[in-house]
Amino acid sequence: MADITSQSNADQRGAITRSVPPMSRMQRRLRHIMPLLLLEGIARFGGYLIGIVYPDRGLRAEERIRGILVGRRNGHGLTVLGRGVVLDSPFDVTMGRGTALRSGVKINTGSEGWCEIGPNTHISHGTLLAAAGGIRIGSHCGISSEVVVYSRTYDRSGGVTLADAPTHYAPVAIGDGVHIGAGVRILPGVTIGDHAVLGAGAVVTKDVPGATIVAGVPARKIGELDLATGDSPRQAVTG
Repeated sequence: MADITSQSNADQRGAITRSVPPMSRMQRRLRHIMPLLLLEGIARFGGYLIGIVYPDRGLRAEERIRGILVGRRNGHGLTVLGRGVVLDSPFDVTMGRGTALRSGVKINTGSEGWCEIGPNTHISHGTLLAAAGGIRIGSHCGISSEVVVYSRTYDRSGGVTLADAPTHYAPVAIGDGVHIGAGVRILPGVTIGDHAVLGAGAVVTKDVPGATIVAGVPARKIGELDLATGDSPRQAVTG
């Protein structure tokens, strides 16, 4: 895990550089002519109509319509956007094509943070990305429900009170093809390698190498993926 006590806040923010592009003129125009309340109404009405014909597809249709409309408005690559998703600063967030955010996902970038999500990544219900210090997520990742990723912490060394504790920012990097189980907690400064698997409920305090399976509190290595043979996590652990 990155040393969050030995660097300045500026250095920590820059440890993983952001690549969020500026808002284009077309995106600014779309924001004015496509208010969110109008898009929400279109999505819900469209889902309702499809649900009349196909009762089991109405909600999925609503999420897809909302994702496409909001994605176009904000310049994101969204294809699925559930109800109650909160982006406190949409233009500090970039999303590759095929990104899916299910209901209740929250991305909090604060005043200077940022978040990048690669193509075809799925983030499930109730997940929180606390991206004040920066979070980068690769492509084709699967993030289960109620996951929390932190990129900011407080230095309580020396017995200082929380009110007097300095804030430290440490970006989090998650590679491509990573599978994160339900309820995982990832602490500031952690880097997760490509194709790693984080077991449900794990608290990840240190870097995880690629193709490694970790679980527990704190998270420890319990197996490896054999990418050459295509062994599943269960096969890799149980042999």
